Amino acid sequence: MKTEYCNLQTDYKSLKTENNQLKLRHTDLQGKVGDAREQITILDVENTKITNRCEVLHQLNLSLEEDRKSLMSQVSLLLSQYHDLLTQTLDDKEHFHEEEREYSDKMNNLRRQ
Repeated sequence: MKTEYCNLQTDYKSLKTENNQLKLRHTDLQGKVGDAREQITILDVENTKITNRCEVLHQLNLSLEEDRKSLMSQVSLLLSQYHDLLTQTLDDKEHFHEEEREYSDKMNNLRRQ
């Protein structure tokens, strides 16, 4: 009976030691879980900030693309107007030279008379 009691005491001490070690491990794991949760919260906040920044940049990109299209349309219109003015100027210049030649011819004809 005494041997059994000694065995039970040994088992008790062993189980008590194992229980204390498991409690320490449990406390350590709870700390790690708390740290992990805190890290998750930080990463979640960062993710939200990055997502918002991406949305802002996307909207800015869309706005810039619309501005670019508008500017290209204006450039196209200006080039068309420039072409029309250049054509008109060249026509006017040609017409002026033609009238100048006619005037010169008439003056020469009058001098000959």
